[in-house]
Amino acid sequence: MEQAAIDRVIANGVIVAAAGLIQAAAALAGGPVAHRSWDDPGALGQRRGPRPTPGPSANAGGLGIPGWGATLCSMTRVFRVPLGAGEVAFALPEGMRGTSVTARPAEPLPDLDAAVRDALARPVAGPRLHELAAGARSACVVVTDVTRACPEDRLLPPLLAELAAGGIADGAVTILVAAGLHRPMTAAEKSAGFGEAVVARYRVVDHDAFEPAGLVDLGAVAHGVPAVVNRIAVEADLLVATGIVEPHQFAGLSGGRKTVALGVADEATIGATHGVAMIDHPGTRLASLDGNPSTRRRPRSPSEPASASSSTSSPTKMAGR
Repeated sequence: MEQAAIDRVIANGVIVAAAGLIQAAAALAGGPVAHRSWDDPGALGQRRGPRPTPGPSANAGGLGIPGWGATLCSMTRVFRVPLGAGEVAFALPEGMRGTSVTARPAEPLPDLDAAVRDALARPVAGPRLHELAAGARSACVVVTDVTRACPEDRLLPPLLAELAAGGIADGAVTILVAAGLHRPMTAAEKSAGFGEAVVARYRVVDHDAFEPAGLVDLGAVAHGVPAVVNRIAVEADLLVATGIVEPHQFAGLSGGRKTVALGVADEATIGATHGVAMIDHPGTRLASLDGNPSTRRRPRSPSEPASASSSTSSPTKMAGR
């Protein structure tokens, strides 16, 4: 990232809740930071591909940003972010503005399983999932990986039952893990995250952003962003995405389109949506979709079938709530 863009992001007080900056927060607090090597199979966000070349300021304050190491002593305002089962406290340098966004208190659902069944029975828009599945020969269910706190093990059983009710055989359903550039999930993580019964009964595949044979190039969308996505998702008759909807520093809100457009995209597509042009765009705002370049795509013409990406005429149907 260019230094000018970094300076602009910091000056606007944008705090990105990503794994790398959570570790940076731990470093600022003076606490221990778990450093993993690029090839460490146990690293949660392990990437594959060429090892990155360290920049000239890679050791400045532990953040790769010049001047941070010299300003730690002047930090006053303390912020707290969740980390695992606990939290990390950190402060901003004097003169830097920061905004703390706190969600309104909400009571947890008294019966999550009943709430999921009710949501599937009464979609916000469009027909029920088993109706969408009618006539489809195959389905791809894109799910979040271990880095997301989504209760997939509670969502998948009733969702998969809807597909079965629509006539799609178990063997024609693929559960595609939206790994993005993260490492593949382990077998234990899949069993814990998706449920042992689901893993034993259905085909579960980790998305691989670096395997050309498993990707399809759909051309380019707005801002020249390449649309290269997983072949399983493109070729399925019915495409379903689960996930959590929460504020996101680039897409405005996560879940839905982001789960598919980024979670099962190739490295170039992911890089283009996380680069300087995207960060520096005036429409890129936390929790905002209006004017966000992530949502600005060519509208689908009436003659095109519904698809996972409105920039193509793929026969894939996209279902979601």
